Order: sequence, then structure tokens, then C-alpha cells
Amino acid sequence: MIGALYVGMIDLIPIIETGKGLAVVEEIAHSPQRVRRLFFRCRRLQFGHEYPMDYGRAELDYARAKIATASRAARLESPLDTVFIHLGALDSLRSSSERAPEFWLSGETLYSSRTNRTCESSVLAEF
Repeated sequence: MIGALYVGMIDLIPIIETGKGLAVVEEIAHSPQRVRRLFFRCRRLQFGHEYPMDYGRAELDYARAKIATASRAARLESPLDTVFIHLGALDSLRSSSERAPEFWLSGETLYSSRTNRTCESSVLAEF
């Protein structure tokens, strides 16, 4: 026990966001017992490429499929899909969220520099 925490008490959710991470995703998925699920973050994969920030792009399908396959092989919970930052683009969010199950992804994550109240009222209420 360290302070009020027991060793192994906190689950880990590794973020797969680089080509190197994607290349070793199977090893990451089979890491210690504390890894619960993986989290795909496409933004850094898109840097250095000419991909616009469109979360439904087919160029990202390979990464999504590889992360999902590694998760299944390691018997992890289904991975989380990339962070969605364009809260005003509800059609894109809806489209991306509808595609997530095709890759055994459990959900979309949201990021807003605005308050949670704004996020809930402008996006989450739509679903």
C-alpha cells in the first residue's frame, strides 16, 4: 500500500497515437494485468500527413482495425475511439460514432475547451 492506494488498484488505458505505438500495439495490449482497454488518438498520426481533421477518413481505418484486433486478442475491453474536438460539427460526430462499432470501438470521446454544460447541451443532447 502506498498512501491510500493499493498496488495495482488503478487501471491503465494506454493511448495509441503514433506510428511507433501502432507498430507495437500488440505488445502494449498484452502488457501487465492493469491494462483494461486501449485508446486510439488519431491527431498525432495525422501530423506530418496531408490528412484533414476528418474522423471518418478511410486512412484511419487501418489503425482502428489494428487496435481493435490487438484488443480482442488480449481479451481487453473494446477500445475507445479518437477524441472528437469539433463540437459544432454534429453530422461528423454522428457519422464517426455510427462507424465506431464497425471496428469494435466502444465509443467516441469528446474534448471541449468550453464548459461541460456547453458540451452536454450542444452535442450530447443530440444523441
